[in-house]
Amino acid sequence: MKREHKNRSRKKKGSYSLRKQVRRLRRVYERVKDARKDFLHKVSMAIAKSYDTVIAEGLNLQGIMQNHPYLKSIGDQEWYQFKQM
Repeated sequence: MKREHKNRSRKKKGSYSLRKQVRRLRRVYERVKDARKDFLHKVSMAIAKSYDTVIAEGLNLQGIMQNHPYLKSIGDQEWYQFKQM
């Protein structure tokens, strides 16, 4: 993803190669999104198969997001979608 962003920044505005690079970048983002979704499905199915009753604790995510060292890793997770599954 980092490499694709770097390549995009080097392209001329309005050029055909810029449009191609934007498409490549969108594909990278789709792959990351699909990988996260797949992981959430696998984890939620494993929990559902292992336990009869599952209780989810309500977390103060805004308070957690203020903790600087874990900000990015916590922000990348899709907690609501995991809870819905």
